[in-house]
Amino acid sequence: RIPLVIAGGISGNPDLATRADSAAAGLRPYHHYFVDEFARNVQLTDAGIQRVENALGCENLFDAGNLPVLTAIQDALHARVLLRRGVDYIIKNGSVELVDEFKGRIAQDRRWPAGLQSAIEAKERVALRAQGRILGSITIQNLVGMYEQICGMTGTAATQAEEFRRVYKLRVTVIPTNRPVIRQDLPDIVYADRGARDRAVLEEIRKTHAVGRPVLVGTASVEESERLSRRLQMAGIPHSVLNAANDEAEAAIVARAGALGAVTI
Repeated sequence: RIPLVIAGGISGNPDLATRADSAAAGLRPYHHYFVDEFARNVQLTDAGIQRVENALGCENLFDAGNLPVLTAIQDALHARVLLRRGVDYIIKNGSVELVDEFKGRIAQDRRWPAGLQSAIEAKERVALRAQGRILGSITIQNLVGMYEQICGMTGTAATQAEEFRRVYKLRVTVIPTNRPVIRQDLPDIVYADRGARDRAVLEEIRKTHAVGRPVLVGTASVEESERLSRRLQMAGIPHSVLNAANDEAEAAIVARAGALGAVTI
């Protein structure tokens, strides 16, 4: 989904990114802009366009000469409205680090497109780093497709068999387990709201921890894992938290996760 890129040269205007962020900070939803969460898009209204033009001192935001300004404003709005700290990225050692949405770890050496990366840095008041221009890019699918022979093995291929067939022309074969599976896959439980779900999760952790069984709790984001951690602290349940903010400690935390009474988020 995320292309590999070759970047080089310098692009972008740090001062413009800072000014655009200040202008975007004063915009109000449904008055100055509309948000389409499903399409991951944010769009200025007429009132928003006028306010931005006044704030940045440009007569017509859509003049060809103002294209860099329009782009910077769109990036600043995207950064403020659609990207969440603790979900899409974290601040670590004074810099913005992207979180891999599938693995929950820091995406090493990955950046958003130059203008958006600068917009996030301006939003979070961290040092704006020089951004490179994208000189070339290729998707993982196209790169892998260049090989004459492809094979592989993974524990999650069966659920993506159709994608392997369609994209790579590969057939997925399931290798059965050596011994019968004794794990019980219980049906999902749906709660009316997040509060009810959190109380149920806390009670389940408390009961399981009381008999000494190790507990592993999965969360959808760094923000969610730290919120649950605070609730466990209030309940007096010792635990470890593994997320993108401390992924360098992963091996040590996982090594203790199966110990008697261990609780790992």
